[in-house]
Amino acid sequence: MDLSTSDSLMVLCTQPEKRTLFLCFSMLASKILLMQVGTAEVERSFSTTNRILRSERCRLLPEHVDILIKISIEGPGIPDDRDGTKAEKAALNLLLDKVVHEWKKGSTSSALSAVPVSRHKIARPTQQRITDAGV
Repeated sequence: MDLSTSDSLMVLCTQPEKRTLFLCFSMLASKILLMQVGTAEVERSFSTTNRILRSERCRLLPEHVDILIKISIEGPGIPDDRDGTKAEKAALNLLLDKVVHEWKKGSTSSALSAVPVSRHKIARPTQQRITDAGV
């Protein structure tokens, strides 16, 4: 029996007399026929990773990337922003600029509020003394 084609493997798996005569070969043939030949699923995973990891998201932790990949593959379809019209892309960029601006505004004030008050009181008189001494 020639086992070089998928049709001959199918005969070996499906015909009862062949299955009883060649039990091990028929089980092996059924497993061979079930193996994936293509790499489409792997390529889809790489595409998903490329959609998630972009220059704007380069600081994501590996755990977060893994979660986002699972959500993207198993969850509902989320449109890719690169497929949008020019108006949609402009609106998204405007929104992102506003978010970044608000974030910077919030992070600057929180950074200043983290400095102890006593430090501010010490710094001001010292600067005044230097100015007074120079006059």
